[in-house]
Amino acid sequence: MKKMITLMFICVTAQMLIAQVGCPGCQVVLSQNLALDTIYIGGLPDGKAGEPYEADLSFRMPKTTTPVASVDSTVLGGLPISRITISKVDGLPAGIAWEASQLEFAVANETDGCARFCGLPTAAGLYMVKITLKARILIIERETSFEIPLYIAPPSDTMGAFSLENNIACGAANVSFRNNVPSFDREGYSYFWDFGNGKTSTEENPAPQEYPEVGTYEVSYQAIVDTGSYVLRKVTILSEPNCRDILSLPDYFIEIYNPEGQLVLNTPDARNRPLPVSFDVELPLNEGEYTLVIIDDDTGIDGPDDLCGTLPFTLKDTLLELNGIVVRLDIPYRPDTITSVDTVRVFAFPDLPRISKSFNEPLCTGDSVLLKVTNYESGIQWLLNNTAIPNANEPVFAATSSGSYAISYTSIGGCSVVSRPEVVNFGQIPFVPIFEEENNLLSLLADSLLNNSLQLSWLLDSTVLKNENEPTLCAKTSGNYTLTLLDLKTKCKNSFTAEVTINPDIVNCTISNVNKLILNDLRIFPNPVENILYLTFERNSNELIVVELIDLLGRVQQQWRDNATVINMQFNINDLPVGAYWLRIVEDKKMATYKIVKQ
Repeated sequence: MKKMITLMFICVTAQMLIAQVGCPGCQVVLSQNLALDTIYIGGLPDGKAGEPYEADLSFRMPKTTTPVASVDSTVLGGLPISRITISKVDGLPAGIAWEASQLEFAVANETDGCARFCGLPTAAGLYMVKITLKARILIIERETSFEIPLYIAPPSDTMGAFSLENNIACGAANVSFRNNVPSFDREGYSYFWDFGNGKTSTEENPAPQEYPEVGTYEVSYQAIVDTGSYVLRKVTILSEPNCRDILSLPDYFIEIYNPEGQLVLNTPDARNRPLPVSFDVELPLNEGEYTLVIIDDDTGIDGPDDLCGTLPFTLKDTLLELNGIVVRLDIPYRPDTITSVDTVRVFAFPDLPRISKSFNEPLCTGDSVLLKVTNYESGIQWLLNNTAIPNANEPVFAATSSGSYAISYTSIGGCSVVSRPEVVNFGQIPFVPIFEEENNLLSLLADSLLNNSLQLSWLLDSTVLKNENEPTLCAKTSGNYTLTLLDLKTKCKNSFTAEVTINPDIVNCTISNVNKLILNDLRIFPNPVENILYLTFERNSNELIVVELIDLLGRVQQQWRDNATVINMQFNINDLPVGAYWLRIVEDKKMATYKIVKQ
């Protein structure tokens, strides 16, 4: 029983590891900017038929069905995934195997992995490698697949007969050709080109060719060099009376020496074969006298090797006869033929990235616009005014600056496209309309900054006061007053709110029976100030006096209270930002305001 269980486990394991053994040791290499919940499968580099291939492919498994739904419309997004299994890999070139770092992923804990592809591809072509994943979603298992291209180039020819320029392109290609077997204007050279695009040529150096459509084109080349070359293809011994073995037929082999006496050919034995005996040699011949030596390979009781005969010949001889030995030579005239192939690949331009944007109008300084790519998850680069934004490679980008935004997308084949631009403009916010109150009269402090495009409006406790559009307002009722400044061009606005308590003794903002705040010997120094501000004055009352330092947004930064008649104060404003401030002095219902500059 134990043997049966073990055997069953081995069989199941073997089925899981089919075509994924023998390529261990892959390394996971993923971008740090890659989203945590995404499906990412890297690319495979090109290979060449007949040459060893080894490459690592890194991947990240999704945690939910959301990224899967973006590439497979049949999948419902937003569901959690508990487990993903690599079930199979199809479409690999013959001779290529693969091995993954692991086959099953509990994606809550681990999503990253890799696979190594290795072997010796035997056939050229563009292969679409199909990777099938099986995901467990809740209690249901769902299968989906992805394709990645793997290009295996034709085997290299030993002559390097021609080379290509611009043979890998996007959309269309204009390819130039270089002939590496030039004639140098010598006679006897002929050429034939098949460009794979329906056109051919017999020119030595053909003009560039257009490949206007997406596809893979095989370019074939042939050069025939007809300069009078001769080749000894076959030697046949028809008659040889000199060599005999005791118990068997002679074991012939031949040697050939060139006109300089150098051994240029030594064949294997033709053992125990009756005449005629032939040897295939394929030996190029030049002018001059060669020597053919026929030998019987003897061992054992037959004694040492026997020299059967030595026969001279030239490239024009076809039949040799000497002392009863008759030999036929097959020496056809043969020009050199050189062939080679290479490939032009034209990839399709991907679809233009599509951008959606979300924002509330109007757009003003400090706002943001959410831009999103709707049809790509990776291979993204955001551009602002045709310049790449550093580290902006995710599908969503928050734009905070005015300009022309676009997306550059680069496909696995290296083809890049740029989306149509989305122009975003942020309007300038007007200045903060700070106002002061004196004798119930509310007055805009920076009225000199007003222009025709700025519109004023006053509000009392959030209710708009009709027909009140001037820089001053005579307050008739106590409450929270707001001055709003609207830029009619940008529709951007700013406002300032302050609580106002009116003095009932002042009618129509005109002093009747009340006295002004009297500050004797007032000194505020230094102004501008860097860190310590000094304030001294005298007054004719011991009522509580409040001194406030207010920024241009109307926010109280510091406040002091005293009831002395002689005031000597110093204030440390070293931590406040550089800029303009208002110093407001309030006693009972009387107020005085002074401008302070922090430098």
